[in-house]
This record gives sequence, structure tokens and C-alpha cells, in this order.
Amino acid sequence: MKSMTGYGKAAHPVDGFEVNAEIKTVNSRYLDIYIRSNTSVSALEADIRALIKKKMERGKVNLFIDIQHTGDATGSALDVSRLEQITAQLNTIKKIAHIDEPVRLNHFLAFQDLFDLKINFDKHPELRQGILQTVEKAAESCNTMRADEGAHLLQDMKARITTINSLVTGIAKRAPQNVTEEFEKLRKRIQELLDGSQVDEGRLEQELALISDKVDISEECTRLQSHLNQLESTLSSKTASGKRITFILQEILRETNTINSKTTDLEIAGSAIKMKEELEKIREQAQNLE
Repeated sequence: MKSMTGYGKAAHPVDGFEVNAEIKTVNSRYLDIYIRSNTSVSALEADIRALIKKKMERGKVNLFIDIQHTGDATGSALDVSRLEQITAQLNTIKKIAHIDEPVRLNHFLAFQDLFDLKINFDKHPELRQGILQTVEKAAESCNTMRADEGAHLLQDMKARITTINSLVTGIAKRAPQNVTEEFEKLRKRIQELLDGSQVDEGRLEQELALISDKVDISEECTRLQSHLNQLESTLSSKTASGKRITFILQEILRETNTINSKTTDLEIAGSAIKMKEELEKIREQAQNLE
């Protein structure tokens, strides 16, 4: 089980170049991959995306690839449009700030994006493979961090489930007594309303039993325990996913809300509120799981 939040990087010298890859991942409902580079890697983009899809299932993935020329394998081309843009910007600054100093060469050299590294991957097949290997290592490094973070989330969620289990046990123990108390409250109220009038005791008992059934939460407690067992089993599974956990949490929350709506008992209502607080914290953590 992995978190969707992570960071990884890798570097690899190959064929007269230094290749650096950096990956940052955050929460996302789907797998969204964004690739940036200081030079065009469009020829490799399909392969890069396929590689990342093998390593990650969900999350927003921001990949930055930096390729630096260290040998005589290629050259850099001047980005003329960028040069014109910078010239205009510098002249605007001079005008607004009332600077008389002329624009010099060293001013332009501060802008590294003036030069666009041109790479012919057909001429450098080793570089092509080197870039993919570097991206793969960065993804693996990121996944290591995601797995560590996932382990911490898992530990915390299990602790919260233990708390919820304890609350459910308390509710289930209290439930029969609550039904009896509600039954007696109804009986007393009806007798007060009748004020000594004759009534069929058998029919009264039958009607009271039907009403008492409406406050009986034993079935909800049984389903709650079943859902909690499913959740614990899912968290222990190697194929556990945030989506599956979120689905089970919704079922648990539904039963908890039903209990809260059926009871007037302060002890049970208080436990139900505590359960909802713990469920919300687990839900927030599950949203960060792959």
C-alpha cells in the first residue's frame, strides 16, 4: 500500500550528456502525468508515460527531465524569439526605472533559456535508453518514499479502527438495555395519556413491540462489525486501494448515521459521534492512498 505523495530523483551520465530526472507526486483521483524538460523529449513521451504507468496507478505525477551537454555530442541553438522577448523586457525595465546603462551581453547570459539544447535521438540511441533508465530510477525512488508514507498511514488507520471497534462493542452491549428502556418509556407515556381508561393489554404490548423494533440497532451493529472486518482485511491486503477503502468507509458511515438517527440514548449517540470523527480522519488518509 502506497501513499500518492512522494518525491524521487536520479542522475545518469550517458553518451556525452548528464541526465537528471525528478519526480514529485501528489493526490489525484486518476493517474495524471505531466512532463517537462529543458529540451524537447516529445520523441520519448509515449515511452516515458508507459513506464510511469507500470510504476504508479494513481496520483498527479510531475516529472522534470534535465539534460546537460557534457561532451561534443551536440550543440545548442539560440532561441531568437526568446532573445527578442528578453530584449524588449530589459528595455521596458530601463524606461520605467530610468536607467541609462546600455543593455550588455552579460545581461543576456543570465537567461539560461536563451539556448535550446537540440538532440537528435536517432544519432544518440544510448541517450534515449539512458533517459528512460533515469526516469525509471526516479520513479522507483519516489515509490520507496510513497511506500514508507503509506506504511505510516496504514498504522494510523489501524489504530483508529481499533478505537471504532471498541465503540461498536460498547454500543452493541448497550443496545438491548436501550430497547428495554425505550419500551418502558413508551408504556408509561401511553398509560399517562389513557389516564386509567380500559385498554387491551395484549394489543398494547404488540404495538409497543412494533415501536420498540424501530429503535432496535442490533442489526446495524452486526453490519457495522462486518464492514469493520472487511476494512481490516482490505488494509492487510497487498492489493488494497484507496478507492476500495473509501467505499467501505461509506458503508460504515451509513450504518453509523442510522444508529444515530434511531437512538435517543446519550451514551450511544456520543459513541456514534466519536465514530464519525474517527471515520472522517480515516477517510482523509484513504484519499492519499494509491
